[in-house]
Amino acid sequence: VRVEEELKVFGEALRSQGKELKTFGETLRSQGEDLKTFGEELRSQREELRSQRELIRAQRELMDERFAFTKERFEQVDKRFTTLTWMIGVGFAVITSLTTVFALLA
Repeated sequence: VRVEEELKVFGEALRSQGKELKTFGETLRSQGEDLKTFGEELRSQREELRSQRELIRAQRELMDERFAFTKERFEQVDKRFTTLTWMIGVGFAVITSLTTVFALLA
């Protein structure tokens, strides 16, 4: 009788451990699915970051082009300003010379 009771208790213990193992297995499966979902999210985030990097790179190239155009435009304005300055200087020299010549002749 004692042996049968011990076997019965032992069987119940095995059943409870089996249930615990089954629960543990289900927990592991759900965690595996969670990890799979997390991995997919990481992949999508990595793709988003990659596309954002490409967008930033394109924006930098456009900014470089704009800065180059602006620099070229400033150089053109500087040349015009230099030319205008020389023309004003020459004009003053001519007017001063003519005034001096006409003052001496008068």
